[in-house]
Amino acid sequence: MNVAFEPWIPVVTTAGKPDLASLSVVLAEGERFVDLAVRPHERVSLMRLFICVAHAALDGPKDFYEWQEVPSKLPNASKEY
Repeated sequence: MNVAFEPWIPVVTTAGKPDLASLSVVLAEGERFVDLAVRPHERVSLMRLFICVAHAALDGPKDFYEWQEVPSKLPNASKEY
């Protein structure tokens, strides 16, 4: 199993339907999902994973101004990473 590209993360789509998404899809197409369909301890683990990958892909953000650009930069940066 490839955790980066195979769907394994339980999510809820904007249509309100449960689905599975890969790590790359969650980071690159996050606007398609409204929630994670997981228990609280799983949510914490997934959020930590998302943050780690996002920081590595973006090499930052280094300051407040870069932080404001994260929503527009993360999709492409996560695909390249």
